[in-house]
Amino acid sequence: MAKLALIAEMDEYIAQNSELSCCLCKQQLTDFLQLRKHFREQHKCEGYMTCCNSRFLKRSLWVDHLKMHRDPDFLK
Repeated sequence: MAKLALIAEMDEYIAQNSELSCCLCKQQLTDFLQLRKHFREQHKCEGYMTCCNSRFLKRSLWVDHLKMHRDPDFLK
């Protein structure tokens, strides 16, 4: 149950701090799970977000990256 709460918390942070859309076709998506599903079904590859010339395959890494943009000392 704690894992689901953490996922919900990360999805909420993503929704509040970034626009979740496919970098290949620009389709808007509701959460990271839908992003991954979209990539799998529409583009036949693993889903990811892009920023700063990097790809983020995991929700937690995307959240950490977003937090780093807001607070450069976040990961120190």
